[in-house]
Amino acid sequence: MQATQSTVVTLTYTGTKGTHLDRLRAPNRAPSSGTPGQIPNALGFTLDTFGANSIYNALQASLTRRMARGLMFMAHYTYGKSIDDASTIGGGAQVVVQDDHNFRAERGLSSFDVRHSLRTNYFYELPFGERKKWARKGWTARTFGNWQMSGGVTVSSGTPYTARVLGGTPDNSGTGGFSQRANQIGDPNLSSGDRAPLHFFNTSAFVVPPAGQFGNAARNTITGPGSFQVNFALNRGIRFGKDGQRRMDLRWEVNNLTNTPNFTGLSTVVNSATYGRVSGTRPMRTMEFQM
Repeated sequence: MQATQSTVVTLTYTGTKGTHLDRLRAPNRAPSSGTPGQIPNALGFTLDTFGANSIYNALQASLTRRMARGLMFMAHYTYGKSIDDASTIGGGAQVVVQDDHNFRAERGLSSFDVRHSLRTNYFYELPFGERKKWARKGWTARTFGNWQMSGGVTVSSGTPYTARVLGGTPDNSGTGGFSQRANQIGDPNLSSGDRAPLHFFNTSAFVVPPAGQFGNAARNTITGPGSFQVNFALNRGIRFGKDGQRRMDLRWEVNNLTNTPNFTGLSTVVNSATYGRVSGTRPMRTMEFQM
Protein backbone atom coordinates (compact mmCIF):
# COMPACT_ATOMS: atom_id res chain seq x y z
CA MET A 1 0.00 0.00 0.00
CA GLN A 2 1.36 3.42 -0.99
CA ALA A 3 1.11 5.51 2.20
CA THR A 4 2.88 8.58 0.80
CA GLN A 5 4.82 9.36 -2.35
CA SER A 6 7.98 7.84 -0.86
CA THR A 7 6.57 5.42 1.77
CA VAL A 8 5.15 1.94 1.21
CA VAL A 9 3.39 -0.26 3.80
CA THR A 10 3.17 -4.02 3.19
CA LEU A 11 1.19 -6.63 5.14
CA THR A 12 1.86 -10.33 4.49
CA TYR A 13 0.56 -13.60 5.89
CA THR A 14 2.79 -16.66 5.63
CA GLY A 15 1.68 -20.21 6.40
CA THR A 16 3.58 -23.43 5.82
CA LYS A 17 2.85 -27.09 6.57
CA GLY A 18 5.47 -29.82 6.77
CA THR A 19 4.55 -33.50 6.44
CA HIS A 20 6.62 -36.71 6.67
CA LEU A 21 9.60 -34.85 8.13
CA ASP A 22 12.65 -36.45 9.71
CA ARG A 23 12.03 -38.15 13.06
CA LEU A 24 14.71 -39.61 15.33
CA ARG A 25 13.55 -42.57 17.42
CA ALA A 26 15.20 -44.70 20.11
CA PRO A 27 13.14 -47.92 19.91
CA ASN A 28 15.18 -49.70 22.55
CA ARG A 29 15.06 -46.96 25.15
CA ALA A 30 13.78 -47.63 28.67
CA PRO A 31 12.62 -44.92 31.09
CA SER A 32 15.33 -45.58 33.69
CA SER A 33 18.70 -47.23 34.17
CA GLY A 34 18.52 -50.94 34.83
CA THR A 35 15.24 -51.39 32.96
CA PRO A 36 15.61 -53.74 29.97
CA GLY A 37 14.96 -52.37 26.50
CA GLN A 38 12.08 -53.43 24.27
CA ILE A 39 14.37 -55.38 21.95
CA PRO A 40 16.10 -58.22 23.88
CA ASN A 41 19.87 -58.67 23.57
CA ALA A 42 20.23 -55.41 21.60
CA LEU A 43 22.15 -52.29 22.52
CA GLY A 44 20.60 -48.85 22.28
CA PHE A 45 20.45 -47.23 18.86
CA THR A 46 18.89 -44.24 17.12
CA LEU A 47 16.59 -44.82 14.17
CA ASP A 48 16.29 -42.02 11.60
CA THR A 49 12.87 -42.33 10.02
CA PHE A 50 9.99 -40.12 8.84
CA GLY A 51 6.51 -39.21 10.03
CA ALA A 52 7.01 -35.90 11.84
CA ASN A 53 4.86 -32.84 11.10
CA SER A 54 5.19 -29.07 11.45
CA ILE A 55 3.10 -25.95 10.98
CA TYR A 56 4.12 -22.29 10.84
CA ASN A 57 1.95 -19.17 10.75
CA ALA A 58 3.17 -15.58 10.66
CA LEU A 59 1.89 -12.06 10.11
CA GLN A 60 4.50 -9.71 8.69
CA ALA A 61 4.37 -5.91 8.39
CA SER A 62 6.93 -3.82 6.52
CA LEU A 63 7.37 -0.05 6.29
CA THR A 64 9.75 1.19 3.60
CA ARG A 65 10.71 4.78 2.82
CA ARG A 66 12.61 5.29 -0.39
CA MET A 67 15.39 7.86 -0.42
CA ALA A 68 13.80 11.30 -0.07
CA ARG A 69 15.33 14.47 1.38
CA GLY A 70 18.39 12.49 2.31
CA LEU A 71 16.55 9.89 4.41
CA MET A 72 15.88 6.21 3.69
CA PHE A 73 14.67 3.59 6.18
CA MET A 74 13.05 0.17 6.40
CA ALA A 75 11.25 -1.57 9.27
CA HIS A 76 10.12 -5.20 9.22
CA TYR A 77 8.11 -6.84 12.01
CA THR A 78 7.09 -10.51 12.22
CA TYR A 79 4.66 -12.11 14.64
CA GLY A 80 4.91 -15.86 14.12
CA LYS A 81 4.60 -19.27 15.71
CA SER A 82 6.14 -22.59 14.70
CA ILE A 83 4.95 -25.93 16.10
CA ASP A 84 6.27 -29.41 15.33
CA ASP A 85 6.89 -32.81 16.86
CA ALA A 86 10.54 -33.05 15.75
CA SER A 87 12.82 -30.02 15.29
CA THR A 88 15.69 -32.09 13.90
CA ILE A 89 15.64 -30.34 10.51
CA GLY A 90 16.59 -26.68 10.92
CA GLY A 91 16.52 -26.88 14.71
CA GLY A 92 20.21 -27.35 15.48
CA ALA A 93 20.78 -30.15 18.00
CA GLN A 94 19.14 -33.51 17.38
CA VAL A 95 15.94 -34.26 19.28
CA VAL A 96 15.20 -37.94 19.88
CA VAL A 97 11.65 -39.06 20.70
CA GLN A 98 11.46 -39.60 24.47
CA ASP A 99 8.82 -42.34 24.54
CA ASP A 100 8.70 -44.47 21.40
CA HIS A 101 5.09 -45.42 22.26
CA ASN A 102 3.88 -41.81 22.47
CA PHE A 103 4.76 -39.62 19.50
CA ARG A 104 1.99 -37.17 20.40
CA ALA A 105 3.92 -36.12 23.52
CA GLU A 106 6.61 -34.66 21.23
CA ARG A 107 4.35 -31.94 19.85
CA GLY A 108 5.41 -28.49 21.02
CA LEU A 109 7.05 -25.26 19.96
CA SER A 110 9.83 -25.65 17.42
CA SER A 111 13.33 -25.25 18.81
CA PHE A 112 13.81 -22.29 16.45
CA ASP A 113 10.46 -20.61 17.21
CA VAL A 114 10.65 -16.82 17.66
CA ARG A 115 7.39 -15.09 18.54
CA HIS A 116 8.33 -11.44 17.86
CA SER A 117 11.02 -10.07 15.58
CA LEU A 118 11.68 -6.46 14.58
CA ARG A 119 14.45 -5.34 12.24
CA THR A 120 15.06 -1.76 11.15
CA ASN A 121 17.78 0.01 9.22
CA TYR A 122 18.26 3.57 8.01
CA PHE A 123 20.52 5.86 6.01
CA TYR A 124 20.57 9.64 6.48
CA GLU A 125 22.58 12.35 4.72
CA LEU A 126 22.96 15.27 7.11
CA PRO A 127 21.59 18.50 5.54
CA PHE A 128 24.93 20.33 5.54
CA GLY A 129 27.30 21.08 2.69
CA GLU A 130 27.16 21.78 -1.02
CA ARG A 131 23.68 21.38 -2.56
CA LYS A 132 22.23 20.81 0.94
CA LYS A 133 19.89 23.02 2.96
CA TRP A 134 22.45 24.53 5.34
CA ALA A 135 26.18 25.32 5.51
CA ARG A 136 26.64 25.29 1.74
CA LYS A 137 29.87 27.30 1.54
CA GLY A 138 32.92 28.32 3.47
CA TRP A 139 34.35 26.76 6.61
CA THR A 140 30.95 25.48 7.76
CA ALA A 141 30.60 23.44 4.57
CA ARG A 142 34.16 22.11 4.92
CA THR A 143 33.53 21.18 8.56
CA PHE A 144 29.98 19.87 8.56
CA GLY A 145 29.37 18.91 4.93
CA ASN A 146 29.03 15.40 3.48
CA TRP A 147 28.41 13.56 6.77
CA GLN A 148 26.22 10.46 6.59
CA MET A 149 24.65 8.36 9.34
CA SER A 150 23.43 4.79 9.05
CA GLY A 151 22.56 1.89 11.29
CA GLY A 152 19.78 -0.30 12.51
CA VAL A 153 17.93 -1.79 15.44
CA THR A 154 17.20 -5.49 15.94
CA VAL A 155 14.78 -6.72 18.60
CA SER A 156 13.54 -10.29 19.01
CA SER A 157 12.02 -12.56 21.61
CA GLY A 158 13.87 -15.69 22.67
CA THR A 159 13.75 -19.23 21.36
CA PRO A 160 12.27 -21.90 23.66
CA TYR A 161 14.07 -24.50 25.78
CA THR A 162 13.13 -27.90 27.21
CA ALA A 163 13.51 -28.96 30.86
CA ARG A 164 15.61 -32.14 30.93
CA VAL A 165 17.12 -34.60 33.40
CA LEU A 166 20.61 -36.01 33.57
CA GLY A 167 21.52 -39.56 32.64
CA GLY A 168 19.50 -42.61 33.53
CA THR A 169 18.80 -43.99 30.06
CA PRO A 170 21.32 -46.72 29.20
CA ASP A 171 20.10 -47.42 25.70
CA ASN A 172 20.20 -44.22 23.68
CA SER A 173 23.69 -44.59 22.20
CA GLY A 174 24.68 -41.21 23.61
CA THR A 175 22.70 -39.36 20.95
CA GLY A 176 19.41 -38.95 22.79
CA GLY A 177 20.51 -38.24 26.34
CA PHE A 178 19.11 -34.73 26.18
CA SER A 179 15.65 -35.95 25.19
CA GLN A 180 14.57 -37.36 28.56
CA ARG A 181 12.37 -34.65 30.03
CA ALA A 182 11.42 -33.56 33.54
CA ASN A 183 7.98 -33.43 35.17
CA GLN A 184 6.34 -30.01 35.00
CA ILE A 185 4.36 -28.81 38.03
CA GLY A 186 4.07 -25.05 37.35
CA ASP A 187 4.63 -22.15 34.97
CA PRO A 188 8.36 -21.84 34.27
CA ASN A 189 8.32 -18.35 32.77
CA LEU A 190 9.03 -15.31 34.93
CA SER A 191 8.24 -11.66 34.22
CA SER A 192 11.08 -9.63 32.74
CA GLY A 193 11.66 -7.85 36.08
CA ASP A 194 12.17 -11.14 37.91
CA ARG A 195 14.70 -12.63 35.51
CA ALA A 196 18.39 -12.66 36.41
CA PRO A 197 21.43 -14.36 34.86
CA LEU A 198 21.62 -16.82 37.77
CA HIS A 199 17.85 -17.40 37.92
CA PHE A 200 16.33 -16.77 34.51
CA PHE A 201 13.19 -18.89 34.86
CA ASN A 202 11.10 -20.49 37.62
CA THR A 203 13.25 -23.49 38.51
CA SER A 204 10.64 -24.88 40.92
CA ALA A 205 8.30 -25.50 37.97
CA PHE A 206 10.10 -28.78 37.16
CA VAL A 207 11.11 -31.86 39.14
CA VAL A 208 12.85 -35.13 38.36
CA PRO A 209 10.25 -37.78 37.40
CA PRO A 210 9.84 -40.88 39.57
CA ALA A 211 12.10 -43.85 38.79
CA GLY A 212 10.85 -45.93 35.89
CA GLN A 213 8.78 -43.12 34.35
CA PHE A 214 9.31 -40.67 31.51
CA GLY A 215 8.82 -36.98 32.30
CA ASN A 216 5.51 -35.34 31.42
CA ALA A 217 6.87 -31.89 30.51
CA ALA A 218 6.24 -30.84 26.94
CA ARG A 219 9.05 -29.84 24.63
CA ASN A 220 10.18 -26.20 24.66
CA THR A 221 8.01 -24.70 27.41
CA ILE A 222 10.73 -22.33 28.72
CA THR A 223 11.06 -19.03 26.88
CA GLY A 224 14.73 -18.20 26.40
CA PRO A 225 16.49 -14.82 26.44
CA GLY A 226 15.54 -12.28 23.79
CA SER A 227 17.90 -9.83 22.14
CA PHE A 228 18.20 -6.09 21.59
CA GLN A 229 20.94 -4.47 19.55
CA VAL A 230 21.53 -1.01 18.11
CA ASN A 231 24.23 -0.53 15.46
CA PHE A 232 25.43 2.89 14.33
CA ALA A 233 27.84 4.28 11.76
CA LEU A 234 29.00 7.79 10.87
CA ASN A 235 31.05 8.39 7.75
CA ARG A 236 32.29 11.21 5.55
CA GLY A 237 34.15 11.57 2.27
CA ILE A 238 36.66 14.45 2.09
CA ARG A 239 37.97 15.67 -1.26
CA PHE A 240 41.28 17.52 -1.34
CA GLY A 241 44.03 18.61 -3.69
CA LYS A 242 44.00 21.43 -6.26
CA ASP A 243 41.66 19.57 -8.60
CA GLY A 244 39.60 17.94 -5.85
CA GLN A 245 40.18 14.49 -7.35
CA ARG A 246 41.78 13.04 -4.26
CA ARG A 247 39.48 11.63 -1.61
CA MET A 248 39.77 10.42 1.96
CA ASP A 249 36.97 8.41 3.58
CA LEU A 250 36.39 8.42 7.34
CA ARG A 251 34.11 5.94 9.05
CA TRP A 252 33.24 5.36 12.72
CA GLU A 253 31.23 2.18 13.33
CA VAL A 254 29.69 0.96 16.60
CA ASN A 255 28.07 -2.42 17.20
CA ASN A 256 25.74 -2.75 20.21
CA LEU A 257 25.76 1.02 20.75
CA THR A 258 23.79 0.80 24.01
CA ASN A 259 26.13 -1.91 25.38
CA THR A 260 23.09 -4.05 26.23
CA PRO A 261 23.85 -7.55 27.61
CA ASN A 262 22.28 -10.11 25.27
CA PHE A 263 22.18 -13.51 26.94
CA THR A 264 22.51 -16.78 25.04
CA GLY A 265 21.71 -20.30 26.15
CA LEU A 266 20.08 -21.65 29.30
CA SER A 267 20.97 -24.51 31.60
CA THR A 268 17.70 -26.46 31.80
CA VAL A 269 18.92 -29.77 33.25
CA VAL A 270 16.91 -30.07 36.48
CA ASN A 271 19.46 -32.08 38.45
CA SER A 272 22.56 -30.13 37.42
CA ALA A 273 24.53 -27.59 39.46
CA THR A 274 23.91 -24.79 36.92
CA TYR A 275 20.15 -25.35 36.58
CA GLY A 276 18.28 -22.13 35.75
CA ARG A 277 21.34 -20.09 34.82
CA VAL A 278 22.23 -18.25 31.62
CA SER A 279 25.15 -19.97 29.94
CA GLY A 280 26.60 -17.20 27.75
CA THR A 281 26.34 -13.72 26.22
CA ARG A 282 26.75 -12.17 22.82
CA PRO A 283 29.55 -9.62 22.27
CA MET A 284 29.31 -6.31 24.14
CA ARG A 285 29.86 -2.92 22.49
CA THR A 286 32.67 -2.69 19.94
CA MET A 287 33.90 0.34 18.01
CA GLU A 288 35.96 0.62 14.87
CA PHE A 289 37.46 3.64 13.15
CA GLN A 290 38.53 3.42 9.51
CA MET A 291 40.39 5.94 7.38
